[in-house]
Amino acid sequence: MEKMAEEGESGEIEDESDGDSGLESMGVVGGRKRRRKIDAELKHYLGLRKYWGQRFRIFSRFNEGVKLDAESWYSVTPELVAIHIARRMNEALSNGRATEGEGSPDGYRPTIILDGFCGAGGNLIQFSLHSHASSLVIGIDIRPEKVQMARHNAEVYGADGKVEFIIGDYLRIAPRLRAVNAVFLSPPWGGPSYKLKKRFCLDQIVPAGGAELIRCAQRASENIAFYLPRNIAVGDVIDCSRVGHPVEIERNILNGKLKSMVAYYGRLVKLGGSPVSIVRRGGASRARLSDGE
Repeated sequence: MEKMAEEGESGEIEDESDGDSGLESMGVVGGRKRRRKIDAELKHYLGLRKYWGQRFRIFSRFNEGVKLDAESWYSVTPELVAIHIARRMNEALSNGRATEGEGSPDGYRPTIILDGFCGAGGNLIQFSLHSHASSLVIGIDIRPEKVQMARHNAEVYGADGKVEFIIGDYLRIAPRLRAVNAVFLSPPWGGPSYKLKKRFCLDQIVPAGGAELIRCAQRASENIAFYLPRNIAVGDVIDCSRVGHPVEIERNILNGKLKSMVAYYGRLVKLGGSPVSIVRRGGASRARLSDGE
């Protein structure tokens, strides 16, 4: 899969104009064109204006009332990428490789996915839309305003029926949760300046370093997907795996250019087929990367 956006933090988008002029944009609502001013928040932070031209790539239903704050403009996972991750994770969970117990009468197993840093809800929405009707998505964020945005945006997409929110610290909450089938992590990368680093180390991820975030996730579930910058230090990612357990790093590619990565742990790793494994065996590692489908 070729993802569609140049990432900045969790998916920064390149400054590609869509024909907007100044601080206004033409939108189509109910078949009639109207002018829509850029959000006051975005207008205030003029350095973020380039993201306005890509608003429908982060939320295709943006004109239906999606809400974003300044940080979310450069940290929301682009929608096509979020869809791909959601489909892949839910497929692994629903076919029983990553779940245990009895399934529902139609052959699906109810699942619980934890989004540890839900932000404005870009990934959480897609997890809900692409999961079975009896499944649940839990979104955590320490900032009440983020949860309020995510809740609102989920309602815009009609995805709120299978979603619950927790306002609090992921590091404290995740280890206490039970019956979670998979954990998705897309924590802050420290802003768009991450691109200036030749090699981005896991310990540079806030709030506590990537390794600690994974350790907390492993107490809830062995099945983890970690959304990472394209310049991530792959060795750090491998070192976070348990000895003898496979890890897969999927590359998000657009027009032949590497944009971002997703590390899959546990039973979310694709078994067989194309080379996808990074297997840690004691102190040695053997790494192969897979392209997104």
